[in-house]
Amino acid sequence: MNDLQTILEKGTQTAKLFGIDSEKTPRLSAALAINVCLGSICSWSLIRAPRQKLFSVDAVASRLAFIVFLRSLPF
Repeated sequence: MNDLQTILEKGTQTAKLFGIDSEKTPRLSAALAINVCLGSICSWSLIRAPRQKLFSVDAVASRLAFIVFLRSLPF
């Protein structure tokens, strides 16, 4: 028998994902998503002005990379 069948038959253990109980996985996923979004917004605000000066572009063009990144996330 494989491990999953053994766990299901025993019924005493909970499934784990990366060593974390499956009940906590949605919280972990939400926390990760929030941190990725806030981190990208924070990094955009820190490097926007120097990048605009370096490449001689306006605000819309300098935001384009971050907009594409945020829209590519699966949530």
